[in-house]
Amino acid sequence: SFACSVQLNNKHYAAWLDLGQLYEKHRQYNDSLFCYEKALQANP
Repeated sequence: SFACSVQLNNKHYAAWLDLGQLYEKHRQYNDSLFCYEKALQANP
């Protein structure tokens, strides 16, 4: 799962991006934004 992937490698931007999209689909916008910010930090 994406959550496991980011736990194993906090710098895995694609997993953060996918997790953010998943949260967005479920209208969990705060969690989604957090994931998108982490993706940007990992891969500016």
